[in-house]
Amino acid sequence: MNKHLTGTRPDEIVVNFPNGRRRTYARVYRPAKDKVGPRQARRRAALAATAMGRLVAIDPGMVAASMADAARRVQASGAIAVAPAAVLAALPVRWQNQFLMDNGVSGSLWRRFRPLLGPTGAGLATSQTLWADRRSAEAELRNAATTNGEGAFLVAPCVAMQSMIDDLVATEQFVARFEREADGADIATTSPFLGHPSPTEMRAADVRCVQVCFGLDKGGAQSTKKAVLSCVNQERPCSRGNTLLYRVFPVAKDGHAALSAMADAYVPDLYTLRMGVVDVDGVRRAVQLILTRDYQFTTTWCGHLGASSKMLCQRCTAMTRLTKTNGEPISIYGNMKNGSRAGGKPRTIDYFKQMAAAYADGGYDTLPTPLTLEEHLYIENRPLLIIDPSHIAPMPLHLTLGISVYLLRLGIEAVFFWRGRVLAATYAENLASTLRQSVGVAPTPYFNGAFEGRQCQRIGQRLSMVRELPAAFVPAAVRNNYNESCATWQRILPILTRAGDVSSDEASAFRRDAASFVDHLKGAFEWKSVTTKLHTLFCHSPDLLEQFYSLGRYSELGLEA
Repeated sequence: MNKHLTGTRPDEIVVNFPNGRRRTYARVYRPAKDKVGPRQARRRAALAATAMGRLVAIDPGMVAASMADAARRVQASGAIAVAPAAVLAALPVRWQNQFLMDNGVSGSLWRRFRPLLGPTGAGLATSQTLWADRRSAEAELRNAATTNGEGAFLVAPCVAMQSMIDDLVATEQFVARFEREADGADIATTSPFLGHPSPTEMRAADVRCVQVCFGLDKGGAQSTKKAVLSCVNQERPCSRGNTLLYRVFPVAKDGHAALSAMADAYVPDLYTLRMGVVDVDGVRRAVQLILTRDYQFTTTWCGHLGASSKMLCQRCTAMTRLTKTNGEPISIYGNMKNGSRAGGKPRTIDYFKQMAAAYADGGYDTLPTPLTLEEHLYIENRPLLIIDPSHIAPMPLHLTLGISVYLLRLGIEAVFFWRGRVLAATYAENLASTLRQSVGVAPTPYFNGAFEGRQCQRIGQRLSMVRELPAAFVPAAVRNNYNESCATWQRILPILTRAGDVSSDEASAFRRDAASFVDHLKGAFEWKSVTTKLHTLFCHSPDLLEQFYSLGRYSELGLEA
């Protein structure tokens, strides 16, 4: 090995360990003297630029240019470069630790970075000080964690959530949230003394609560299920740094049986959090729990059969399609294929309570007397958490990912439908080239080559480049229909993903655009069917937008991150 390294002198060595970890060993040059020649100076500058680029996660070329400019100014003035030691020293050690953890900065990189700022590291904490602060943080009750045969978990998640709210209030980052009642009146969902309450908010101040999102995510090199909480009452509730990872379970499958075993462990914490109260600036407030994550999780969590049922939606009773045998039920429960006129009846929290009592001893298959369709409505397992269906977030992240790709695929299918396979393949190549060269996006190497959220945002902003492509392949009427669909999606996407509040006019426009988008697709492209995501977009997202004034705040982005 020594001979090989001596002969090749690689800059980096990558080692894959049996436990799934992957480590990179990089060659490090340590300066031995202050005054060096041009060659050593260039080597030190390259080392500093690389370290700075990794630390701040930006283009290394930009870092190198900035450092070279600073070096030229120092040389011209005859002075030495200094760092703002007083400012850096004023940063608490806890904040420095949080910066390192949030940005994935290793201790070795930190030790190499500090000498670049001077002999004392410009007031930045040493590795020993950082480790001492981490041990102190781990000893706090809000951070205390332990493990057992069922995984790792926080000892006191309610204390951790209360501490998060205390930090938000102390740093003046707590944001008031409001909920609209069915009759259109506003309900204050936090203390009216935080922010600038309007007369309507003050009038409804007797109903207040803090909004907390809960969700689960499965993944990782070693398959685990992560349980995450986040407080919505802040500017960036979907940021990874603003979420609370409070349980991790090793699991291979995430079906109802596996979720039931996990729910026995963490649902009591959720009930304690929801049925208890939290302190917001000295005022006691109740907690409103909102369920987030994708379709598969929310349906399984609610005991719903999901994609295998004839009522795909966990929020209403709309059936998948009209057949020769379900004419009477579909006239009662609604038809998803009717687009904005689906007519599904909303499910209620009382209905989930009835299903939980009916399946207390087992699922639908274990009942001595089978339930009728009117009784079970395709809830055939015990709901793992009793929750109001209106408090199930409409998965804005997965709507963004799925419908963005849906529109791109629709163009290929339209060309195939009207011009055949050969021209569809040519169009697909043109589309891929446009996305890569003009729009500036590329599919990810995971999730079957899908696009990420930011890539979908970029595609939506530059969708006009894609809208022009079908002109040479399909009739004018089809091209106009496709253009209209793309233009409507461009108006929908910013509202769907916005974390800030929307106005009443924007909410009304979103409802009209969502219904028009789905109805237009269904009428113009006869081979397309109304999917669950499209149904959620036009049928339930507008309701939650008018209820909570925002959809992006309840995104799965923090959970996925």
